[in-house]
Amino acid sequence: MLKLFTDQKNVEVDYNQLRQEELDRISVLLQEKRQSQGWDIESVSNKIHITKNVLRAIENADLYRLPEPVFIKELLKKYSDFLEINIEENIDNFPIKKNKKYKNKSSYKSIINPLNLNINFNSKYLYIIYIALLFFSVKSLNEMLQPTPFTTQDSIENQNLNSQSEESTITDNPQTPSQNETENSTIPVVEENISHPEQLKVNLKAQDDSWVRVIIDGDTEFEGILTKGTEREWVAKREFTIRAGNAGGLLISVNEETPKQIGQLGQVEEITLNL
Repeated sequence: MLKLFTDQKNVEVDYNQLRQEELDRISVLLQEKRQSQGWDIESVSNKIHITKNVLRAIENADLYRLPEPVFIKELLKKYSDFLEINIEENIDNFPIKKNKKYKNKSSYKSIINPLNLNINFNSKYLYIIYIALLFFSVKSLNEMLQPTPFTTQDSIENQNLNSQSEESTITDNPQTPSQNETENSTIPVVEENISHPEQLKVNLKAQDDSWVRVIIDGDTEFEGILTKGTEREWVAKREFTIRAGNAGGLLISVNEETPKQIGQLGQVEEITLNL
């Protein structure tokens, strides 16, 4: 007998909650150490090139005002190294994984369970029903778009009549351009071909340590730290996206143009380039 019901429940880890709990512990240690050493936020910001808003967000454990988890972890390491506080174990426990995203299944529930009963169906039977519905939908659409034989025959006859009438008009009324018309006719202007780049050749040079994520044509090609003096080059065919945790420490050059800074020191910045 096939089992149509299941009581299995997936237990998912809430990484956002784990990050918040770990950040709560780390923020207290960093704030107490900074105050005991007599540093203010502005002085620390000038020393380690992290903006004051980011430092305040760290000390207030305000997770939603901070960048991506991998960047937060590097910021915590840099801040703790500056204060010479040994919290490496706490930082290593800071998770960088993201929660899984699930699609809304309300449409399936309305079809399979219109009475809104508390029933859990096995997922494989939902896939079978979905494939069957998709098959019949495609078949019906194909029948609707298929032309009738009468329509096809009429269109062919109309095309033949139109072609015959055009040929008779050209034969009966031949027109030869006069000499004046030939002389006064405008000479077509040939436009110069404007060269367009076929790819994006992006060069990054780190003037200071920076946390970088590079996405090329929809795929993540690099995610990590570019140390001071490092130079990297990537090629994209359609789209190039870069997210930097210390935007002022990076120089970017596209297709060998003059290098430019992405943003300010300590600023989190994201830019996207398209062909």
